[in-house]
Formats: sequence, structure tokens, C-alpha cells
Amino acid sequence: MIDQVRDARKHGVRPRICGCTACSGPLRDEIAKQTRARRDLTLIWGIARKTAVHLEDLGVGTFDELAAHDPFELASRLRERKVFVCGETVKRWSEHARSYRDGRAVIFGPPLEVGDAFIALDLEYDTIGASGTSVWLVGAMACLGDYREHDYFWVDNGVEEQEALLALELVCATYPDIPVVTWAGTGADLSRLGDAAARHGIQHIFEEIERRHVDLFQHAARTMRIPHPKLSLKAVGDYFGIPRVSSITGGLEAGFLYMRYRSSKEPAERERLQADLVAYNRDDLEATAAMVDVLSNTLRHA
Repeated sequence: MIDQVRDARKHGVRPRICGCTACSGPLRDEIAKQTRARRDLTLIWGIARKTAVHLEDLGVGTFDELAAHDPFELASRLRERKVFVCGETVKRWSEHARSYRDGRAVIFGPPLEVGDAFIALDLEYDTIGASGTSVWLVGAMACLGDYREHDYFWVDNGVEEQEALLALELVCATYPDIPVVTWAGTGADLSRLGDAAARHGIQHIFEEIERRHVDLFQHAARTMRIPHPKLSLKAVGDYFGIPRVSSITGGLEAGFLYMRYRSSKEPAERERLQADLVAYNRDDLEATAAMVDVLSNTLRHA
């Protein structure tokens, strides 16, 4: 560690992609530019700094070189260095490297099998502790071919949280047996939904949605890479040209705006903030619905 600190003070620190506040904040654009110019391995989803160093020690210094290596042989060599990854994981790294090298989306799995009838679901929830509830907005959009029916249920207290879940149950009952799709809902939305349903003693609502749930992010993670370090909804939406109306940049900003909504005493400001947050949620629903088409049809013919 001391040698690394001395080296950093003497030669500077090589920019890498990571999840720190600098990389995702004020230095984001500059780091993205430099890592892309160097074809850095941390641009590959799943390769962190330490793994990148191991790969470089093995003679794999750029994503071009990663794309050219046999992934199963490379996995074996990494395991010799106590980096325990399987060949399929390294193969996905290689596919991502190929996406950067070729400058396009790379598909290495089957298309999504959902159909043209589904319910897009997106929840906004309190991660800052601004309210006594967990879920503060439930957005649902029934998609039947070209037809769209958007519903949103705003939550200001525990009673309204229960009412929002019951309203969501009605949406699902109106369109029975079609999939309920989310982007990365398994690790976020469904967990919050399950907690809220348990809190109000209506677990059957969560169980029904869980039964019908399809996580588009998980499908994309198994089958597709784009020339971008992340597979967030915003990243894939920007890459595939899915338009957005809201100026809110992401969940963190939405959380702070919701905190401002909770603390505001001005009815006009509260109404404006609520409208902005509903528009942000609807953008995510529209992007989720658009990604069903991308994963089902565009990639089928790629």
C-alpha cells in the first residue's frame, strides 16, 4: 500500500472506472474519456480494478486484447492467481470487449420471449428517510400492441401506500396473466413491493406480481452488451435512442426532489415537484416498454 501511495504521488493515478463518488460525479466525463482512449479493462462490466491488474499481468492490457483471447483459457489462468471466475463469465467480458471494439451492440443469447402484451412496472421509493413509508410512487403502464394505458399512484402516507398497492392489484386483474416487466426490479422494486405488501397484510398482491414478473435487466445481462460500462436503463435507452421528456437525470436526483417535496409547505411547489417526478417515472416506464421491443425484435434480427 505504501509503495502504491508513493507511486501515485510520483506518477499520478491512472483513471479507472469504479463506483466512487468521483468516477460517478464531477470527474465522470473526464474519466470516461481517458479510459476509453486507453481502451481500459475497467470499461468492461464485471472487471474491477484488482481484476484488471491481474489481467494486465497476464498480458491482457486492453479490451481489444481481451476480445482476442480464449475466455476459458483466460479463466483458467485467472483461477491460478486466486481470481475465481468461470469461463462463461470471462466469455461475457469478451463479448463486452467486442462491443467496444466493433462500436455496436453485441448479442450472444436468445431473444426475449414476452410478446406484445405486458404491464411495465416502475416504483419510486424512499432511500433517504424523508417519509414514514417505503414506496412513494407506483407507476404501471399496460402495453397491448401499440395501445398504452398509463396509471400512477402517489403515496403520502401509510394509508395511501396500501391504496396504491390495491390499485396496482386492480391493474393486474384488468389484464390477467400477461407478464409484468421491470428493469432490474428483482433487486429493487420487487423487494420494496414485497415489504410494503407484508406491512399491510396483503402479500397476495406481491405474490401475483412476482409470479408474472420478467426482469429485462437480467435478460440483457445474460444476452447483450453495448459499448458502455453499464447496463442501466438510462445507458441502454440512450444507446438505442429511446427518447426521454423529464430533465431529472436519475434516481439520486429524484430522491432529493422527493425530499424537497416532503419538506415544502408551498402547494404550488409541491404540485410542480409531484408532476416532475411522475414525468420521470413515466419516462422509465416508456423506456422499459421500448426495451421489450429491442430485446424481442431488434436483437432477433441482429
